[in-house]
Amino acid sequence: MGNRLLSDRVLNFRDLGVSVLKASQRRGQSPNDPEHVGPMPGVVFRSAEVGSAGEHDVKTLFSKYGIRTIIDLRSELEARASDILTAHYPAGMQPTAGQSFDKLSNLRATQLRNTIVERTRYRCNVIGENYRKRCVWAHAPLSTKIKVVLRFATFNKAEAIRTIGREVLTPRGLAGSYEDYVDYCKEEFAAVLRIFADPCAYPILFHCQHGKDRTGIVAMLLMGILGVDDYVIAEDYAQSEKNLAPVRKRMEMLDMGAVGLPSSFCDSPAPVMLSLLHHIRTNYGSIRGYLRSAGLTHREINTIAWCLRGNFYGIAHPVPRRSSEDIQKSVYLRSSAVRSEYFGGSPTATAASVAANSANRSQSLYRTDD
Repeated sequence: MGNRLLSDRVLNFRDLGVSVLKASQRRGQSPNDPEHVGPMPGVVFRSAEVGSAGEHDVKTLFSKYGIRTIIDLRSELEARASDILTAHYPAGMQPTAGQSFDKLSNLRATQLRNTIVERTRYRCNVIGENYRKRCVWAHAPLSTKIKVVLRFATFNKAEAIRTIGREVLTPRGLAGSYEDYVDYCKEEFAAVLRIFADPCAYPILFHCQHGKDRTGIVAMLLMGILGVDDYVIAEDYAQSEKNLAPVRKRMEMLDMGAVGLPSSFCDSPAPVMLSLLHHIRTNYGSIRGYLRSAGLTHREINTIAWCLRGNFYGIAHPVPRRSSEDIQKSVYLRSSAVRSEYFGGSPTATAASVAANSANRSQSLYRTDD
């Protein structure tokens, strides 16, 4: 599922709606099935880091895909944005953990009044202090803590980090690490999801370093809100391993090796995502139940569901830059073109089918149960 329109500076890029459509089709579901519950194609995208994207790539993001918001899930230490990316996607006012939907909408409106730029870039570090202190450090054996303190005392920070990777993170494995992320980074993930509750933010591209771990979890939460089949979610996650194959050796040596992690942390096997989904349902009841425990309201979750389906009508807050009709039309046009390209058929007929399917599912998306 590589993308020939983007250079090799932007890896693991895909339209989440198309990814779900193709995975659903492989499982025997028609792309025009009224029961299809995936995101609307052309609405939300995922990728590896885009900070080093060249001018051609950046222009492709907003001219071809119409991307208006980029969400960087990395830490400040990891994040690096080129001057070209910054010029087209200036940094926005960051949403914070615990921020309400109303406050986020007002923040966004204020930001829009103060700028004529229609594109925005957010940095939301989802694996932050809470995870490092309450999970990693709290669960580290005493012997490991002593080693880490001594290495920091002798100014050997790199070895201290590798020690934590070898003795704390490696035993947890990839699946265990994902479980820790969702358990200890609830507020951070909630802050990210609130951006998706803003109808004037779409289309949205979200990414981390490789577009696999943090990005994979956010993608899972978005698809889970819509009720996408677990195996379809896992198949989308597993696609990253194939997409990142060209840089696998570099990931093993420079990324995992530098922090003391084994090469298995470069993988993205479907069973790992299925295990995470099982963990969430066992401990929180459902994806929506998890997001409610993270602080999102029913209204926020339902608004995200409507937006992901391309339905920007009925949102309580106005869209200041473009009318909802314009956004709806552009989303449907992109959707029909994508569906026609991948699955054949008349674009006009396909768009009409998409619109009908979206309308048919409106009541089930706007629900108050977990």
